[in-house]
Amino acid sequence: MSDVWVVSMNQKVQASTMPPPSTNLRYAFSLLELLVTIAVVAILSSILVVSLSHVRQMANIATCSSSMRQIHTATMLYAGEHTNKLPGPLWSAQQAWYRAPEYIRDGVLLNYIAPYLDLPGGTSTPQRADIFLCPAWADQEGETVAENPSARVYAVQYRVTLMNGESIRPFGYAGGSSTTPPATLHELDNPGQQVMLFDLDADVVSSYRGNSLAAQHPVHGGKRNYLFFDGHVECLKEHI
Repeated sequence: MSDVWVVSMNQKVQASTMPPPSTNLRYAFSLLELLVTIAVVAILSSILVVSLSHVRQMANIATCSSSMRQIHTATMLYAGEHTNKLPGPLWSAQQAWYRAPEYIRDGVLLNYIAPYLDLPGGTSTPQRADIFLCPAWADQEGETVAENPSARVYAVQYRVTLMNGESIRPFGYAGGSSTTPPATLHELDNPGQQVMLFDLDADVVSSYRGNSLAAQHPVHGGKRNYLFFDGHVECLKEHI
């Protein structure tokens, strides 16, 4: 009986001296779990980047379109005060800089329409008009190029069809001895189907191929904004 009591007491002593079960156990991730987690995070990050890039692209297209419509309004106001004659003669490629009205022979559209865009009065020194600076173009080309007055952003349409069937340069041509005058609005046939202004890049104006002051490819994700003579804007993949 005493032996049984001793064993029982020993069991109690051992039980009383054993540490309590741990309630703060630490579990480590296995290598497979870590790899799966990393893969999921990478996939979600790539989806987020693509989504943000698309949102930015659409915002740039919308901003560029809005600026083009304001350029159209200013051009129409100019024409309304000049017997319906379009500004010109102009060069085909246009920049986002302007000077005083006496420099209209520069062939720069902004020199003609700056007052109708509520821009500060021009001087002999070129001033930048951000409304003429496509945000997608600026993102792609960088601020250094955007600060260069020789950089080309947009182009005026080379040819339009008149109501008499003739094909001419709507804004004339500032070509020195071969200068031609601009057309008048009432001469244009079907303004809603004729382009007035579009995003310039070397894919459509090959003379700018390799030129660091012009985009080499379409800046709106493979597309270009086109402003039509009736004031609407379309973002298109194919050049028209």
